[in-house]
Formats: sequence, C-alpha cells, structure tokens
Amino acid sequence: MRWIKRVLWLCLFCVMLVSNVITAASVILSNVVSGLMGTVLGRKPTPLLGAIQSPSQLLEENRRLKETLQSHRTAIANVGSGAAQRSKRLAMHNVTEMTLGALPVGGITILIAGTAWELSQLCEGMKEIGELYKTMEMEEELDKGVMDYVCNPTLPGFGNPEPSEPID
Repeated sequence: MRWIKRVLWLCLFCVMLVSNVITAASVILSNVVSGLMGTVLGRKPTPLLGAIQSPSQLLEENRRLKETLQSHRTAIANVGSGAAQRSKRLAMHNVTEMTLGALPVGGITILIAGTAWELSQLCEGMKEIGELYKTMEMEEELDKGVMDYVCNPTLPGFGNPEPSEPID
C-alpha cells in the first residue's frame, strides 16, 4: 500500500513539473514571436512598466513630493489654527453678547453689531477654506453663491424691503 501512495505522489510531482515547463515555454515562445513580429512590422518594443527612471530622476521626484506634502501640511495647519482662534473669539463674543444684549437700549445695537461681526468671521473662514482648496489643488471650488451670501449679505431695511432668500 505504501508503494501506491509513493507512486501517486511521484505522478503528482511529475504533472506539476510538466505544467511549469509548458507554462515557461509558452511565455518564452510568446515573447519571441512578439519580438519577431515587432521587428518585421518595424515597431519599437515598449517597456513593461513605463520609462525606467534613473536614480537622479527618482530623487528629484521624491524631493518634489516631499515639498508638496510639506506645503499641504502647512496650509492645513494654518486653516486649523485660524479656525481655532476664530472659534475662541466667537465663544467669548457670544457669552459677552448674551449678557450685554439684555440692556434696555444698547442691547439691540450690541446684538446687531455682534451678528455683523460673526458674519465677517464666517466669511473669513470661508475664504481660508477656499485658499486651502487652491493649495491642495482640489478640482472642486466653494460655491460662489454661498460665498456671496455669507460675505455680502443683503440686509433688510437698507433699501431692501425683504431679506434675501436663503440658499439651500
């Protein structure tokens, strides 16, 4: 019984060996025929993985990618720190505005001035995000209608009887 098992393993090994030899021969034959046909038809062979780059080209590409990465990191850090500072100012402003808004006469003025200041801060944040999009070379841009609505709002009572329509 042991000899039958050994013969089966030997047959399996031989089949795998023949299969590998046939595959290698097929690849070699295919490359030879392809090269001959290219020579006969006058076509130059194309490299398999594109143009092979020299070490200096690879180092230059690596340096360029590092510079791009650093500029993206700087832009993100700038927008992040600007947003953090703005959020801190807005939070302090809102707490102050809540207490001062309760004053009988000056409260309304404070609320109107505070709202205008908050809109200017939002506009500044939108502009920073737009600059970040440009730095990151993103294809999409901020919606001009939203930018216009936030940065140049139409206020009622100053020649405009009704407020502008909100943007969805």
